[in-house]
Amino acid sequence: MIPQETVERIRESVDLVALVGEHVKLRRMGGDWRGPCPFHGGKNPNFSVSTRRNFYHCFKCGESGDAFSFLQKHLGMDWPTAVRTLGQRVGIEIIETRGARDGDRKDPREPLWALLGTAVQLFRDALWSDAGREAQSYLAGRGLDQAACDRFSLGFAPADPKWLRDKCRALGYTDQQLLEAGLLVQREDEHEPRVRFRNRVIFPIHDATGHPVGFGGRLLGPGEPKYLNSSDAPHFRKGELLYGLHWAKQSIRKDERALVVEGYMDVIRCHLAGITHAVAGLGTALTEQQAVLLARYTTDVWLFYDSDEAGQICRHARSRRHRTGDRAGARSVRTPTPAPRAQGLVRRSRQGATSDRQAHADHPRHRRWHDARALRIAPRGGGGGRCRHDRA
Repeated sequence: MIPQETVERIRESVDLVALVGEHVKLRRMGGDWRGPCPFHGGKNPNFSVSTRRNFYHCFKCGESGDAFSFLQKHLGMDWPTAVRTLGQRVGIEIIETRGARDGDRKDPREPLWALLGTAVQLFRDALWSDAGREAQSYLAGRGLDQAACDRFSLGFAPADPKWLRDKCRALGYTDQQLLEAGLLVQREDEHEPRVRFRNRVIFPIHDATGHPVGFGGRLLGPGEPKYLNSSDAPHFRKGELLYGLHWAKQSIRKDERALVVEGYMDVIRCHLAGITHAVAGLGTALTEQQAVLLARYTTDVWLFYDSDEAGQICRHARSRRHRTGDRAGARSVRTPTPAPRAQGLVRRSRQGATSDRQAHADHPRHRRWHDARALRIAPRGGGGGRCRHDRA
């Protein structure tokens, strides 16, 4: 038996347009993709594939379904084979169970998630301890009260180099487990591991399904680096994650658009102001993998970055297309003068803009990236376009 959680993870990860595009010549029409139906053999574009819902439907014969049913109906696979095929396609390991009598086998990552969840709670507790008073003041100065901090699970890593290690040891965790989770680091020239986060406000980072996978830390006081993320690891690849996506994905699907802002605090401000389809990258640039991740939920993405960022993304899309021959396009709009980042957008939303879409449109620094698929290989017959970098 294949655990349902594994099935859902595969369903979320599969690019249905790319899968169907290997068998059907698709073209973009509005927010969806259209082509001739492979089930009744039509020639007209009655067959629609929706990236927002990860669902296909033929308006002529009525066939509809998801990636699993497409393989079953079109290629004749049975259910387990379809799941295994798609699991291999997206790189998700499938661990089958023997059934309810023996109990479901746990996902091998569950101990890691449990440890990181424990760390989230320890950091949260530390924030509201005496040691966290400076962090409390910093967050209050950014307009966040305790309710807001609790909503987003914000925490604090004390300066004491032994604090987290001792807390986790008392709970039965070993140094090796802490090293694998990225909570400790050890250099080759050092005999003892050391904690990665010290004297930092902590922002827990989750994957799209809501599991804790890492942390971002903002240093209090002088020193470098001011911002620090967990180290890249099999469970934490910052170029493949988006901060806040597990909160925002339902709103992104509902609103059919996403807002990408620069930092963790920008995401929090947006969500507190009711702009709940905001996410952020874990670095200075939006990566190709993050673009593919967004494209599972919407193809209408607004970039709210510093002055040169949208153009860098556009140039990357163009150079990739020249290397691979992809027919893909991106468009961005930027202003030459700097201005506050998400604060202005949030202020406009709070001042009663009729909708956050209007707040986006009114703000002088918005950047709209019309096609989130610009940084990926388009499926066969995918939409064309050229990369244009406009100055507002």
